[in-house]
Amino acid sequence: MSNRIKQIKIGTRESKLALAQVHLLIDALKKKIPNLQKKYSLRIIKIKTKGDINKTKILTKKIDDLLISRKIDIAVHSAKDIPSKISKKIVLSSFLTREDPRDVFLSNDNYSVKDLPEGKIIGTSSIRRTKQINFLRPGLNVEYLRGNVETRIKKLKKRKYDGIILAIAGLKRLGFDYKKKNILRIKNFIPSGGQGAIAIATRKKDFDTINLVKKVNHKKTEIEVKTERSFLGEIDADCDSPIGANANVNKNKVNFFVSVPSLRNGKIYSLKKRGSVNNPEALGKKVGSFIKKKFGKNFLQKFFKNF
Repeated sequence: MSNRIKQIKIGTRESKLALAQVHLLIDALKKKIPNLQKKYSLRIIKIKTKGDINKTKILTKKIDDLLISRKIDIAVHSAKDIPSKISKKIVLSSFLTREDPRDVFLSNDNYSVKDLPEGKIIGTSSIRRTKQINFLRPGLNVEYLRGNVETRIKKLKKRKYDGIILAIAGLKRLGFDYKKKNILRIKNFIPSGGQGAIAIATRKKDFDTINLVKKVNHKKTEIEVKTERSFLGEIDADCDSPIGANANVNKNKVNFFVSVPSLRNGKIYSLKKRGSVNNPEALGKKVGSFIKKKFGKNFLQKFFKNF
């Protein structure tokens, strides 16, 4: 490479959380490459879209379209927002060190989910969280809550809801506090696949950029997310699905937890499998195949039809 400074455009959503995630990438690159700014000029491109319907999906696709058309060189995503099937022109080249993937319950009066009185209102926009709460605490009312992390917390403080459920990762990256006792254990409340992880997407043949972002790749996170995404791809699920999927690497093994809501009785079916770190995608596909055999090939379509 010549001595000329190369400009790299980083595309992201314009929310505070998305921008915080971009700066985590930049900070990680600076630590790995002390003379980074002498070789590269990193420019952040904020991307927005109109409307609220499927906003996450629309933004993710819009960012990836800009990546393909070379208007940006890197796309920074929350891994849970990325569809299980992406363009063949794009590759997830790197994953930053994963933050805590669990959910946490917030309330005005320091209640836990277990202690919240019946009839109280919990806010969430997640179908997965809705089904999990309905199963764990059928006496509570779950209502739709939209908006970014800051907006949701403001609505809670205004007492429009008695409690809300958010991802720990987003709270930590934005500097919000939470009670450790109110963390929802993975055993009973399995997170969305990819939750807590930041994925870096590049064009498949942009080898210079791929080699750059690979310097900050966290192998453990990569293995975990690949397991989860492989599973979601096998059952044709995405971030809007009621599916929980969480992989955790322990030495040379992957512990993989999944949860699927029943169409018949509202119960949550949970499953744990183990596999090798050397082939995480095989583990994800194996578990996905098992779930399809148990619930039917098109069980998710039936779920949304009856939801």
